[in-house]
Amino acid sequence: AAVALDGGSAGVVAVAVLLMLPADVRRQRGPHTGPPSMHGHALWRQHLHIYTCWTTALPGLCFLGYTGMAVALLTFLPQQGGADRAWLAAALPLTGVAGTFCAGWIAQYWLSPLRLARWAFVAVGLSGLAWGLGLWLGWWVAPVALVLMFAAGLSGGGSFALIPYLNEEPAQQARANGAVAQMGNLGATLGPPGFALAISGLGGVGLALCVLLCASFGLSLSLWGAAQHRRAAA
Repeated sequence: AAVALDGGSAGVVAVAVLLMLPADVRRQRGPHTGPPSMHGHALWRQHLHIYTCWTTALPGLCFLGYTGMAVALLTFLPQQGGADRAWLAAALPLTGVAGTFCAGWIAQYWLSPLRLARWAFVAVGLSGLAWGLGLWLGWWVAPVALVLMFAAGLSGGGSFALIPYLNEEPAQQARANGAVAQMGNLGATLGPPGFALAISGLGGVGLALCVLLCASFGLSLSLWGAAQHRRAAA
């Protein structure tokens, strides 16, 4: 029943997209008459353009830092929550979504997306350290798990907010969205196995180390992006 509902919802969205999105202007001008090899070369050139332009690459790379840990946190934090395992499994997804929604509000009224991403990844790293320390000392870690998941949601939402902040042209925004989609799939694929491997050897400390790795990756990128933004503004 759940699969049928999911498929039906996807069908409704597909129909809405077909009805609401404007037609591709370039396709209206006529079909492309080049050989298939030229299509492939064009695809590679598009990817090269996306990932060599910092304004289109940065949102996706920051989003990789988020997705590299998001699914893994939803999976492994409740497993290590002890007596709080059941309610953490239900609360953590909602907490992550709340962080993502709050990121949009913060980026609009309080901090620029670059600063938001920076501080979100700092919060992720500090929460990861607190999680590892709490497990090691035998403290109650459920509140730390909630803070960690909220901070992770902020980092994901901040990465999304970078797209319109760094790219004014619709074509550039489309390329940045494509990078976010690609890096999101890559992070969701590689993150959980990497976390599982670290946890199997080091337990909760392994989870904390993986969180620190993702946070350091995202923080380094956001600092680099801020430097690039200042250089471009000058």
